[in-house]
Amino acid sequence: MHRFAPLLVTAAAVVGMLSSPAPAAADGVWSSRTVAGMTTYVYTPATAGVVGEGRGLLVALHGCSQQATVFRDLGNWASAAEAYGMVVAVPAAPNGGVLLGCWDYFGGNHSRTTGHAGALLQLAANLTADAALDVDPAQVYVAGLSSGGGMAMVMGCVAPDVFAGIGIDAGPTVGTTSSQIGSVSTSKQAAVSLCTNLAGAHSGSFATQLTSVLAGTSDYVVAQGYADLNASVMAQLYGATSAGGFSVADLEGYQPAGTGLLWADAEGPRVSQIRATSLGHAWPAGSGAGADKSYVSPKHVNYAWYLADFFSTNNRRLCPDCGGGNDDGGNGETGSDDTGNGETGSDDTGNGETGSGETGSDDSGGDTGVEPCTPSTPYVQAVTATISGHFSRFASYPHGYGTADATYTSLFSKYGMSTAFPLYQGSDGKWYADPAKVPGAVACP
Repeated sequence: MHRFAPLLVTAAAVVGMLSSPAPAAADGVWSSRTVAGMTTYVYTPATAGVVGEGRGLLVALHGCSQQATVFRDLGNWASAAEAYGMVVAVPAAPNGGVLLGCWDYFGGNHSRTTGHAGALLQLAANLTADAALDVDPAQVYVAGLSSGGGMAMVMGCVAPDVFAGIGIDAGPTVGTTSSQIGSVSTSKQAAVSLCTNLAGAHSGSFATQLTSVLAGTSDYVVAQGYADLNASVMAQLYGATSAGGFSVADLEGYQPAGTGLLWADAEGPRVSQIRATSLGHAWPAGSGAGADKSYVSPKHVNYAWYLADFFSTNNRRLCPDCGGGNDDGGNGETGSDDTGNGETGSDDTGNGETGSGETGSDDSGGDTGVEPCTPSTPYVQAVTATISGHFSRFASYPHGYGTADATYTSLFSKYGMSTAFPLYQGSDGKWYADPAKVPGAVACP
């Protein structure tokens, strides 16, 4: 079983909305290797993985008429790779690809051993087995642009057990033909059925897979409706339902703008979708001003960063039983009913949860000769807000993953986006979900 590392993630938030790690210097190195007929450029960060038992791996797939070297050089991979301790692999489609260098995402005849899907699975296995890369098999992801986005969706269907997350930028839906890019030409049920069939015996792994979908509102190459359909398809496969939106303008990047949508299940986010305002048919690098080049836009959201954040923060394969443990010990009973308004936390939390009324400081103290216990919670301040209102306080763990006794994910799972709950600041400057965990807190036996 995988577990969170002792220093919890440098993740920004469930959907990348919290204060992210500061952009890191690109101290890692690019190298190349040939696997399954593909020349692949591999970025190995200088940093270690931030969650799990090793580094994450993101396989990034270029689009049609786009060279892998261009995608490598312009995609703004290094800063995200360094910040999240993630290996990035940019393969060139085998034998120059098909149809102007495209990946063979089209149709429904895909398998784990043939075609581009078979080659990409060989690549994932090769990189995961390389001890020098220190890749955690529970943190292998795939994403791409255009035909690469369509191929990422295919890989998520063919091998959900291998790929814990998929990122689809302007990708046609699984099962469509190469000529059906200009308009939506399949249905949700057809795509869900095909994806399930492609997964076969591995379909149970959809229960722990994540998906991010992105498309530009000025994309007139691949129908923007495919992004809506892709999000809907994956949400149905995951059993996730609509969970509101998030602010694209707050994400890492250069003047990001648009609409963010989220689907979640009972344990938290599963699918996110970004409708990037004014983005054309391109990979948004978020690196700065300038004109689009070779289907990469320097403006908008830094999608490489967003994917690293969304996948690292929400990975369901790292610690399957962490949710219950965090609720029980970190934020469960003391943070809502008993101390809901923050200002009364000192008196309410000491009595309600520990039963000082029942043990009776006056009654029991007199009978036993033990000095009466007066419960106290010496927090500096308590602030009650919804989870979005607490964004500035999710920095007690290194690089902003959660509060000092709970993770962002566990708090989101308990309260969702709309329920207000208190956080308590201790004299150490950290925020606590459970006032009894504040340094110096006293509880009666």
